[in-house]
Amino acid sequence: MSSSERHHKGRSCAPPRWAWLLFVGVAWLLLGCATSGNDGATTTGVVNAGHFDRVWAAKGIDGNGAPLDPTTQFSVADAEIYVVAQIAALPAGTVVAQWLKDGQPYEDSQPLTVDAPLTQGYLHFYLRPDGGATTLEVGQYRVTLTVNGDPSISTDFQIGP
Repeated sequence: MSSSERHHKGRSCAPPRWAWLLFVGVAWLLLGCATSGNDGATTTGVVNAGHFDRVWAAKGIDGNGAPLDPTTQFSVADAEIYVVAQIAALPAGTVVAQWLKDGQPYEDSQPLTVDAPLTQGYLHFYLRPDGGATTLEVGQYRVTLTVNGDPSISTDFQIGP
């Protein structure tokens, strides 16, 4: 068999160049989608994504209300946990954070009143040890933000020992 025949046979078994480009393009797109949430945003259970662009659990907020050190893993030693939502198109009304711990109702925040529609910025709620407790409780948490009584966006996080 000549060298050109071997080369030709090798190429005929390999996928065409466009297939490799398609594979690389799809892999790049999937990798981009997988890592685009790497900023700590863990949006789950989106019912009306029009109100908020995304939501984070974070260890703090900056001067603009944006999340600092977003994460889904916290420790009982953390002083507080913030849930921060980036506003997209928030109507006037009330926003409430509904907190679940291990799938059970944990607490609802005081309603936050929005006097006029908002199209940018952040709003946040936080969890701190209450009563005489000095640490947060271990568990799996989900926080759902409701707008005028309707669920809008959720995020999940865990507090470990």
